[in-house]
Amino acid sequence: MKRFFTLIELLIVIAIIAILAAMLLPALNKARDKARDIKCTNNLKQIGTYMQLYLDQYNSISPQAYGNLDGGKDKGKWQDMLMPYYQPNVALADQCHLEKLTSNIRKPIGIFGCPSSESPYDLSAKTCHYAINSRFATIWGWPTKTSKIKSPSRRATVFDTDQRGSWPYPRADAREDNADPKYGNMVSAGGAWRHLGNQGANILFADGHVVAMRRLEIPLNKNAADKAGYFWKD
Repeated sequence: MKRFFTLIELLIVIAIIAILAAMLLPALNKARDKARDIKCTNNLKQIGTYMQLYLDQYNSISPQAYGNLDGGKDKGKWQDMLMPYYQPNVALADQCHLEKLTSNIRKPIGIFGCPSSESPYDLSAKTCHYAINSRFATIWGWPTKTSKIKSPSRRATVFDTDQRGSWPYPRADAREDNADPKYGNMVSAGGAWRHLGNQGANILFADGHVVAMRRLEIPLNKNAADKAGYFWKD
């Protein structure tokens, strides 16, 4: 004779499953976040490789944060200038490192998208994923000769960013809003730190290595005391 579960027995089984799921969920979320952190680190390492190829081709002069294709006005972001090395079949053009979904909604292509960042996103209202150190990039046609950097292992080049505003550029020379930046913040009001438990960012340095740094470990701006060297500039 078949025996069927009673309602109470079914409820007990469901409760046990719910408890087990609640116990496993934090571990699964932690594993997922760790996998995203690793993917982001690998993205930045590859960006560092393509940046070095660019520097080798252009006599160690870094790309501008933007304006590389129209004399410094706007078109041709630093990521676009690395696309010929990453995907040689893609025609060099403004925003070619982004997949266009609608007029302003874009999705980063491959290594130019941090897996922990918003994708797709509205280009007219934010810049997220990665930004270049404004003090590492060439500024308004004044060449930045990266071969003159005295300690490449201490100079930040590219890092996580989450900036809000009207058409913000993918660049920064300060940690956050209260840093009084001249050329942008890593994270602005309304933005978020997305690594190390939402307390830090991944940083690519000029020698090609990548480090995860907590927010308060990152020097506030170029004028801040920096025990580790010169994070932003000489």
